[in-house]
Amino acid sequence: MTLRAQKVTAEQARNTLGPLCNRQPDNSNFAGWLALANAMIGDKETALKEAKRAIRFLPSAKDAVDGPGLEENMALIQTLFGQNDRAISTLRRLLQTPSQSQLYGPMPLTWPFSGLIRFGTPCVLIQLFVNFATKSSYRTNALTQ
Repeated sequence: MTLRAQKVTAEQARNTLGPLCNRQPDNSNFAGWLALANAMIGDKETALKEAKRAIRFLPSAKDAVDGPGLEENMALIQTLFGQNDRAISTLRRLLQTPSQSQLYGPMPLTWPFSGLIRFGTPCVLIQLFVNFATKSSYRTNALTQ
């Protein structure tokens, strides 16, 4: 899929999710998905705002299973816009807490990586996010082209 096609798809998602968020303003899933759609379009401010809103509606302290997934979503968006330090900080914390990944399925996020952080070894998942941000065609400059 070309970058143009990806942006068109993200725009369609945003156009669908916007009204859903208006009808269900406290739905954390809709807000999280809308944040990703805005990020893929390149709308940094709106993407981060929606991601924060999603976390506010379903914080990890309230829901230990799904709440961390919204923080993982925020980390992905931060990575897309080059805020790698913030994303890494969030992911380090998440990797020390059993939770369900929204991006990688129902397997606990910490299962394959739990010992890596504890012993100071670079975490594979964090490295994947950083590599995505620094080498992928989805970098910030690609999003705004």
